[in-house]
Amino acid sequence: METLLIVDDNEINRRVLREMLELEGHQVVEAHNGHEAIELFQQREPSLVLMDIMMPGMDGQEATRHIKSLTGERHTPVIYVTAKSTTALPTALAAGGDDFITKPVDFKLLQAKIRAHLRVQRLNRQLSQQQQLMAHFFDAALQQSYLDPGVIRHHMAPASAFNGDILLAERGPHGGLYVLLGDFTGHGLGAAMGTLPAAQVFFAMTRKGACVADLAREINRQLHTLLPPGMFLAATLLELGPSGTHVNLWSGGMPRIWWLDRDNRLKSPLPSFHMPLGILTDAEFDPAVQAYAVDPGDRLYLHSDGLTEADNETGAIFGESRLEHILTNPVDDPFQALLQALDQFRGQQPQSDDISLVEIRCQAIAPAEPSCHDTGDEPDVLPWQLSLALDSEQIRRFEPVTLIGELFTGHKCLARHCNLIQTVLSEIYHHLLEHGLLGLDARMKTDETRFVAYYRQREKALARLHDVHMEIRLALDNDAHGKYLRIRMQHDGPAADAHPSAASSEHPTGLGLAAALCDSLRLHDDGRAIEACFRL
Repeated sequence: METLLIVDDNEINRRVLREMLELEGHQVVEAHNGHEAIELFQQREPSLVLMDIMMPGMDGQEATRHIKSLTGERHTPVIYVTAKSTTALPTALAAGGDDFITKPVDFKLLQAKIRAHLRVQRLNRQLSQQQQLMAHFFDAALQQSYLDPGVIRHHMAPASAFNGDILLAERGPHGGLYVLLGDFTGHGLGAAMGTLPAAQVFFAMTRKGACVADLAREINRQLHTLLPPGMFLAATLLELGPSGTHVNLWSGGMPRIWWLDRDNRLKSPLPSFHMPLGILTDAEFDPAVQAYAVDPGDRLYLHSDGLTEADNETGAIFGESRLEHILTNPVDDPFQALLQALDQFRGQQPQSDDISLVEIRCQAIAPAEPSCHDTGDEPDVLPWQLSLALDSEQIRRFEPVTLIGELFTGHKCLARHCNLIQTVLSEIYHHLLEHGLLGLDARMKTDETRFVAYYRQREKALARLHDVHMEIRLALDNDAHGKYLRIRMQHDGPAADAHPSAASSEHPTGLGLAAALCDSLRLHDDGRAIEACFRL
């Protein structure tokens, strides 16, 4: 039984309406003016209000405005019952009224309007309950994230009840930090629907220490299968190593990352090189990861395009140049300075897109729980060797580092170092491929504006590659200092001209990172071969 509130200063009008509504099975309460209507509304919380407009004291328009302010997100329809000649109807409807009926009342029409509005109200209640249930699932998924403010700070501002932006963070089983910042197509509930499968894959794989390339591939596979056409996830996936001195990055369709040192000096922009997740099939997907050597105290600033595309009342957008100016100015807290500047810029302009900002501080990060494998009393390993020979066609078609990394996941000794080993293998392999076999200039990768041209040249050179070979040899063994992985890669093409020390100082994605992670790294045969020793 629904409770209806009748508001009219005329007792006869109230009585006629009451008898009609009670015959329909409704429970009725009456108010003879606006003030009494507000009191009864708060006490009885009726499902619908029949409101007279012209009343002494507080009229129906003002009473409706107060009642609507009390309902919050709850939908309570107000139907005006008014004379045909009233001139107050347009402004009364603007005050929050949902419908009207003229006097003398056509009871059949009024009954039809009441049933229609109550049906809409029930649908709104069901939708609200479903949204609350969905919000619970989203919150439960996102609350798993490791968001220690000493390591990662974040600001997430959805444009509607559901956030189309997604932030996930988790420590690796042997330390370090994985972060995913993503932006689904659009915003609201539809945009947020991909959150659950992405979060499920992210937490399941990071807790096993998966490499970033595998993580990106699996999320892409799941979203490509589940999302409708035209919906995708622009995303940045990164891993900060346990020592806080290197970052592995996969980014597709996202704004560039701002990489600053501890003194707010811009070190190098980290652009996005890939298509967003969920668009390409697994066969088309490119899992290539960029690796960077960072210093303790460096900070990475990630954001969604809702930040730089935020507009103000004049139609101007916040923009990247304003963001860069704020981040690199001498302020105590660039993160808070940026949020304050954004708030001042927007003023009273309604938010049209989800806005996300993340700050990551580069530092050593311990695992969530001590690893049983870090006791130092592991037995020696059984020595083994692996040799892989690739011809031109295989070099064009395969990414051997990813395939080799899959072999490590089942090996207890190597699994806890999987991401670091993958980084070393990837840096050595791509150095020999790109600056040896393909003859590309590494200096192009230090300039963001030339990055796209660099990778276009890479694709063309790779397509022309023929009659060359690459060999990869891995050997796991023990010596007096413990276990180690010996790495040797070589090709039979032109010489590569970069030296690891030069790469370390000039090219953040060069051999300097591999050299820093290894116990030793040396070039042979005029740069055609590289040997490295990685201590486990």
